[in-house]
Amino acid sequence: MNTYQRFNYWLVGLASSLSLLVLGLNWFINPYGVTNSPKVKGVNWYKPATSDNTRLYKAVALTRQNAKTILLGASRIETGINPDYSGLKQYQPVYNLGLAGATIYEQRRYLEYAISNQPNLEMVILGIDFWLIAESQKTKPGFSEARLENQRLNFIDFVQINYSLNTLIESKDALIENFNDKVYQYHNENGLIVNRNQYGIYAKSFTEFLAGQVNKENYQISQLALDNLRLIK
Repeated sequence: MNTYQRFNYWLVGLASSLSLLVLGLNWFINPYGVTNSPKVKGVNWYKPATSDNTRLYKAVALTRQNAKTILLGASRIETGINPDYSGLKQYQPVYNLGLAGATIYEQRRYLEYAISNQPNLEMVILGIDFWLIAESQKTKPGFSEARLENQRLNFIDFVQINYSLNTLIESKDALIENFNDKVYQYHNENGLIVNRNQYGIYAKSFTEFLAGQVNKENYQISQLALDNLRLIK
């Protein structure tokens, strides 16, 4: 074996080892909350990256639920209604399927996905914002039709997540924030966004989430949003 062959073998071995290291670290830290890796306090217990990747996180998390009630809507639902609220006691288990900035089309597709994955689903509580009815966009960044056609993380998502430099950076950030106990926003197992500060968890009044985002002078109903709203039955 000549010098060039030894170098090539060494290079391939190094690249393979680094790839496995990245894969293993991303799988274990699991910054997006989509793998079944064990959760360790001070290491990877909280998943702060889920708050910016809600569409990915909840598509996977929903398949692990056994919900009888779904809370569906945009960010006001996601951050404003706790599935553990005492008024929902008789409708448990409840899962918060709110998606920040979700269009009506996205909500309809996630509801269809929930129906196909939650055989015990009995009730859906739908939150409708005026701006959603005026939203002309069909989907927002992070939405994937292919993801909603599978009951588990599909191969493309698996590769993009676990062999990604961005995921490695998120894993590093999650590890540091967990170690220092400075995770200020993350998802609960029930889908609710949790906010913390240096004093601990804090909750806002639901009325704080009711401020409008609608320009009354230019408000116009979107036919696309209205058509998809009619399909939510």
